[in-house]
Amino acid sequence: MTAKYNITKVAALGDERFKELVTKHLARSDGDPALWEVLLGETLINRTTETLKDMFEVACAAAAKRANERNEIRVACLERGPSGRTEWLHSDAKYQLWKSRNSHFKKLVQTRLTEAREARRDHVLSGRAVKKTNRDDRLVAHARQMTDERNHHVGVIREFARMVQRHQAMTAASGRMPEQHDYDLWRLLDELSMPDGAERDLIPLRQMLQAFWYDTTPATLAEGVRGQTERMMRQAPAGRSPRYEGTPKVRRIDEPKRLA
Repeated sequence: MTAKYNITKVAALGDERFKELVTKHLARSDGDPALWEVLLGETLINRTTETLKDMFEVACAAAAKRANERNEIRVACLERGPSGRTEWLHSDAKYQLWKSRNSHFKKLVQTRLTEAREARRDHVLSGRAVKKTNRDDRLVAHARQMTDERNHHVGVIREFARMVQRHQAMTAASGRMPEQHDYDLWRLLDELSMPDGAERDLIPLRQMLQAFWYDTTPATLAEGVRGQTERMMRQAPAGRSPRYEGTPKVRRIDEPKRLA
């Protein structure tokens, strides 16, 4: 029992009220450590674990249902031809926003569920509530370190994908004929994949750019032309383009001694 939360009163809550309490304190930024000390205690650990499992399963079922509905809407819109394209774009944008929120919610639930399973395992092994503050601190520090490392790696991959996509867009805007090494670079956006959070579905980087990473900057024609010009000037000796090198040729016209 803590001064702020009474175990008996929390345990007496109905299923819906108990679920609301867990949901309200799900995120670390909003969660009360004193409450989670009660929820992960020996008295409530089993109920907390089962509640989190149910929440995760409901979120997964909702994701599958919305995905099926999205496919049905897409087919219906495409059957109407160009008139249905605008409706599809709006519908897909709403779906992607909902999916992002649902995925974030599932990640929060899974993080708490991992903590609950570890706590229950400790209770089973020790036969009593584990009250080791230093161990809890190490778990929290380890979880934060893993999160920071993952965010760093995702950031590096995201920046790489954005630069490759930008390179492809600028090449198209400049009108330059792509070479084999360009195609080899662009193909990485379709060949390289990364897991989609808790679902662990492998998503190609190009799809990640379209569905999750919205802050990509499209290339403009001016940028493409400027980039092509800079490449030409870097290749030319003393700033002169190779296509203008050489000596003008002359030809004889009219009188034998006149040259043009």
